[in-house]
Amino acid sequence: MFPPDQFHFYRHEVILKWPFCSSNLWTSQPDTVTYTTIINSLCKHGLFNDALNLHSEMIEKGILPNVWTYSPIIQALCNSNRWQEVTMLLKHMMDDMNISPNVHTFTLLVDAYSKSGKLDNAKQIIEMMNGVLL
Repeated sequence: MFPPDQFHFYRHEVILKWPFCSSNLWTSQPDTVTYTTIINSLCKHGLFNDALNLHSEMIEKGILPNVWTYSPIIQALCNSNRWQEVTMLLKHMMDDMNISPNVHTFTLLVDAYSKSGKLDNAKQIIEMMNGVLL
Protein backbone atom coordinates (compact mmCIF):
# COMPACT_ATOMS: atom_id res chain seq x y z
CA MET A 1 0.00 0.00 0.00
CA PHE A 2 1.25 3.46 -0.83
CA PRO A 3 1.51 6.17 1.82
CA PRO A 4 -1.18 8.86 1.41
CA ASP A 5 1.32 11.51 0.30
CA GLN A 6 2.24 9.40 -2.73
CA PHE A 7 -1.30 9.20 -4.08
CA HIS A 8 -2.75 12.44 -5.38
CA PHE A 9 -6.14 13.19 -6.86
CA TYR A 10 -5.74 16.50 -8.60
CA ARG A 11 -7.80 18.16 -11.33
CA HIS A 12 -9.40 14.99 -12.65
CA GLU A 13 -6.23 12.98 -12.98
CA VAL A 14 -4.92 10.21 -10.80
CA ILE A 15 -1.17 10.52 -10.45
CA LEU A 16 0.98 7.96 -8.69
CA LYS A 17 4.45 9.14 -7.76
CA TRP A 18 7.34 7.20 -6.28
CA PRO A 19 9.56 8.95 -3.75
CA PHE A 20 12.69 8.16 -5.79
CA CYS A 21 11.30 9.31 -9.13
CA SER A 22 10.40 12.87 -10.09
CA SER A 23 8.23 11.92 -13.07
CA ASN A 24 4.75 10.42 -13.08
CA LEU A 25 4.79 6.67 -13.55
CA TRP A 26 1.13 6.38 -14.35
CA THR A 27 -1.58 8.85 -15.31
CA SER A 28 -5.17 8.13 -16.36
CA GLN A 29 -8.60 9.69 -16.28
CA PRO A 30 -10.69 8.75 -13.26
CA ASP A 31 -13.38 6.11 -13.75
CA THR A 32 -16.26 4.79 -11.66
CA VAL A 33 -13.91 2.85 -9.38
CA THR A 34 -11.72 5.92 -8.80
CA TYR A 35 -14.66 8.16 -7.96
CA THR A 36 -16.29 5.49 -5.78
CA THR A 37 -13.09 4.96 -3.81
CA ILE A 38 -12.67 8.67 -3.14
CA ILE A 39 -16.38 9.11 -2.31
CA ASN A 40 -16.13 6.22 0.14
CA SER A 41 -13.09 7.81 1.82
CA LEU A 42 -14.77 11.21 2.03
CA CYS A 43 -17.83 9.64 3.66
CA LYS A 44 -15.70 7.75 6.18
CA HIS A 45 -14.05 11.03 7.18
CA GLY A 46 -17.36 12.86 7.60
CA LEU A 47 -17.00 14.98 4.46
CA PHE A 48 -20.52 14.25 3.20
CA ASN A 49 -20.98 17.44 1.23
CA ASP A 50 -17.68 16.89 -0.57
CA ALA A 51 -18.78 13.33 -1.36
CA LEU A 52 -22.12 14.56 -2.72
CA ASN A 53 -20.36 17.24 -4.80
CA LEU A 54 -17.96 14.67 -6.22
CA HIS A 55 -20.91 12.39 -6.99
CA SER A 56 -22.55 15.23 -8.92
CA GLU A 57 -19.30 16.02 -10.74
CA MET A 58 -18.97 12.36 -11.68
CA ILE A 59 -22.40 12.32 -13.32
CA GLU A 60 -21.79 15.67 -15.06
CA LYS A 61 -18.63 14.22 -16.61
CA GLY A 62 -20.58 11.24 -17.95
CA ILE A 63 -19.04 8.73 -15.55
CA LEU A 64 -21.88 6.54 -14.36
CA PRO A 65 -22.03 5.61 -10.69
CA ASN A 66 -22.99 2.13 -9.55
CA VAL A 67 -24.59 0.75 -6.41
CA TRP A 68 -21.18 0.76 -4.69
CA THR A 69 -20.93 4.50 -5.33
CA TYR A 70 -24.26 5.17 -3.64
CA SER A 71 -23.92 2.84 -0.63
CA PRO A 72 -21.25 4.81 1.30
CA ILE A 73 -23.14 8.06 0.75
CA ILE A 74 -26.38 6.47 1.96
CA GLN A 75 -24.54 4.99 4.96
CA ALA A 76 -23.01 8.37 5.86
CA LEU A 77 -26.37 10.14 5.56
CA CYS A 78 -28.02 7.48 7.75
CA ASN A 79 -25.29 7.84 10.37
CA SER A 80 -25.94 11.60 10.41
CA ASN A 81 -29.73 11.18 10.69
CA ARG A 82 -30.24 13.00 7.39
CA TRP A 83 -33.29 10.87 6.57
CA GLN A 84 -34.86 13.15 3.99
CA GLU A 85 -31.63 13.11 1.99
CA VAL A 86 -31.44 9.32 2.32
CA THR A 87 -34.91 9.03 0.80
CA MET A 88 -34.11 11.51 -1.98
CA LEU A 89 -30.81 9.80 -2.85
CA LEU A 90 -32.39 6.34 -2.85
CA LYS A 91 -35.16 7.60 -5.13
CA HIS A 92 -32.61 9.27 -7.42
CA MET A 93 -30.54 6.09 -7.52
CA MET A 94 -33.48 3.87 -8.42
CA ASP A 95 -35.66 6.14 -10.58
CA ASP A 96 -33.24 8.51 -12.31
CA MET A 97 -30.14 6.31 -12.56
CA ASN A 98 -31.97 2.95 -12.85
CA ILE A 99 -29.69 1.36 -10.23
CA SER A 100 -31.21 -1.21 -7.90
CA PRO A 101 -29.96 -1.41 -4.34
CA ASN A 102 -28.06 -4.58 -3.51
CA VAL A 103 -28.12 -6.69 -0.36
CA HIS A 104 -25.49 -4.47 1.25
CA THR A 105 -27.49 -1.29 0.63
CA PHE A 106 -30.74 -2.83 1.86
CA THR A 107 -29.02 -4.20 4.97
CA LEU A 108 -27.47 -0.87 5.92
CA LEU A 109 -30.84 0.88 5.43
CA VAL A 110 -32.79 -1.63 7.53
CA ASP A 111 -30.11 -1.49 10.22
CA ALA A 112 -29.98 2.31 10.30
CA TYR A 113 -33.75 2.78 10.32
CA SER A 114 -34.17 0.14 13.03
CA LYS A 115 -31.49 1.61 15.27
CA SER A 116 -33.12 5.04 14.92
CA GLY A 117 -36.53 3.69 15.90
CA LYS A 118 -37.92 4.23 12.42
CA LEU A 119 -39.45 0.78 12.23
CA ASP A 120 -42.07 1.70 9.61
CA ASN A 121 -39.27 2.84 7.30
CA ALA A 122 -37.33 -0.38 8.00
CA LYS A 123 -40.44 -2.39 7.14
CA GLN A 124 -40.84 -0.46 3.87
CA ILE A 125 -37.23 -1.23 2.95
CA ILE A 126 -37.78 -4.94 3.67
CA GLU A 127 -40.86 -4.92 1.45
CA MET A 128 -38.92 -3.08 -1.27
CA MET A 129 -36.10 -5.59 -0.90
CA ASN A 130 -38.47 -8.50 -1.44
CA GLY A 131 -39.65 -6.90 -4.69
CA VAL A 132 -36.13 -6.14 -5.98
CA LEU A 133 -34.13 -9.19 -4.88
CA LEU A 134 -36.69 -11.94 -5.48
